[in-house]
Amino acid sequence: MTTNHSLRAVIFDYGRVLSLSPTEDDWSALATATELPLETLQHRYWEYRDAYDRKEVTAAEYWAKVAGRELSENEITELISRDDAQWTRVNTDMLHLARQLKEAGLKIAILSNMQVDMLRVMRVKFEWLSDFDVQMYSCEVGMVKPSDEIYLECARRLGIDPKQALFLDDKDKNIAGAEAVGMHALLFEGETSAAENKVKELGVVLN
Repeated sequence: MTTNHSLRAVIFDYGRVLSLSPTEDDWSALATATELPLETLQHRYWEYRDAYDRKEVTAAEYWAKVAGRELSENEITELISRDDAQWTRVNTDMLHLARQLKEAGLKIAILSNMQVDMLRVMRVKFEWLSDFDVQMYSCEVGMVKPSDEIYLECARRLGIDPKQALFLDDKDKNIAGAEAVGMHALLFEGETSAAENKVKELGVVLN
């Protein structure tokens, strides 16, 4: 059940919120596959990611930019596979919280910067995605966080005012983007209890 409150929806980022973080071994394997030092790999990985997440470049184009060289088809296939694997380990505690929130009468959504190759794998692997009332992925809407438009569109699809939503994300800039359009927001740093406490502060009673 819920108490009287204005909160009507909780919006979850996917990476490092509904999924676990990649391990050091995961990143090291990508660095080895690209023949780059780990620090260079991680810098380029994120530097070029938005265009990939908006579906403006293909996987082959993205990974060539990251590696700084032409890649064989086998190398590209390996990189896609390793990347998919490192982001598709479920944070079962946060998924449980999402289901509790839905049982409490709130709507739940996923709002993620996501590239199309990974999304394809997720939709095969995770039946639970359909538990969410709204799923918004950058590769399908052509926008990435922290643009105002992507948060506002998510609220529109949920049928709520932005101020009636709580947004959970692991990046400061994305939290700032949500707050800029009037959403409640919490920087998620791996502690499910922090998210639980936040929804309770906003008047939600969890079973």
